[in-house]
Amino acid sequence: MNWKSLLAMAALGILAGCSSDTPTTVEAAAKAAPKAAASAPAPSPEFYQASGPLIVENQVDVLAQREGVVARINAEVGKRVRKGDLLALLDDRQLTADRDAADAQVKSLTEDLKHWQALDSVHDADLSRSEALWKSNVISAQQVEHDRYTAIGSKFEIARQQQDLRNAEEKLKSLNLELEKTRIVAPFDGVVARRYIREGQRIANNDRMFWVSTTAPLLVKFTLPQE
Repeated sequence: MNWKSLLAMAALGILAGCSSDTPTTVEAAAKAAPKAAASAPAPSPEFYQASGPLIVENQVDVLAQREGVVARINAEVGKRVRKGDLLALLDDRQLTADRDAADAQVKSLTEDLKHWQALDSVHDADLSRSEALWKSNVISAQQVEHDRYTAIGSKFEIARQQQDLRNAEEKLKSLNLELEKTRIVAPFDGVVARRYIREGQRIANNDRMFWVSTTAPLLVKFTLPQE
């Protein structure tokens, strides 16, 4: 074996030793990559999906404030209404007649009161004249007393008429309030979400008639994870 063969065998031995004992740069990077990937934190999601109920600030069942028969319905489901808009009307014919009678009584008592106030002025004038004539010895004391009692009686009659007038006015006010209860109106701006009644239906006090709800602002209730 010549020296060239010896050199070739030595070179092959060196290459074999290097390939078995010393890893290459590529192999080292490949082994280190999984460790780096395992130690890096997981990326956070860009969005979170959750579900929950929609809540509005105002939503209420409109209840009947008196019994009666539904005469007319002015609002259907989905209709947008303003505060005070008429939703339905109960039969108000009897209440209207009673209210008109009470109004006429108030007017009559007012005129009666004016009449007695005018008579009171006349009776006061008669009493003053009688007292002057009595001092002049033209009439007797009994006539003066008669005129005095008449003047006092007219003042009592005025007080009675005033009390009757107040009672009639309070009755008229009560009937007007009952008449307002036959008008079912929207309590606030919103939309009619449900209708519970129909025309011709007889309802009782506190029966549900409409469900009115606002459309804004809307609130959503949902939960979030701690991490």
